[in-house]
Amino acid sequence: MFNLNQKLDRINTVLFIIYGLLGLIDLFYLSSYLKILMVFNLIIALTTLYLMNQQMKQDPIVYRSPMYYLSFFFFTMITIWISGGFHSLLFPYLYLFPVLYVSVNFPRKGSTGIGILTVATLWLILLQDPSQEKFEQTVIATILVIAIPQIVGYMVKEYILHMRARKS
Repeated sequence: MFNLNQKLDRINTVLFIIYGLLGLIDLFYLSSYLKILMVFNLIIALTTLYLMNQQMKQDPIVYRSPMYYLSFFFFTMITIWISGGFHSLLFPYLYLFPVLYVSVNFPRKGSTGIGILTVATLWLILLQDPSQEKFEQTVIATILVIAIPQIVGYMVKEYILHMRARKS
């Protein structure tokens, strides 16, 4: 049976791998200069996120630092910007990964804050060129971003209650 830290490590590893793969898939649509920039971005982002994940396991006080809340979000913004911004294939669904990461690793208050920041960013980017297709995608992503912290928070709460009942 895995403990909670091992489960979180597996979830974080899967999120980082999917984020990296989506960035690599987008390489096929970029020019040579942007390909190099994207590869460097992915290397720096994945290394930083991995090291921050390791530090969170060693030092629980880091939960109070906004750097850990916002790091994945800013790396996602840079990835979308390099891959074409609003016209990127990754927009708006890549923004779900920071919300998932924060929802799994941090309390509900922090994940809701990142969700609100993500929704504001999505709609500000949408104002560049509000086509029908991107509008529909942004509405769907907004609903998911708002729902993810609540659903994950509820699941964690139920898991904790289940573990307490099991101990008794």
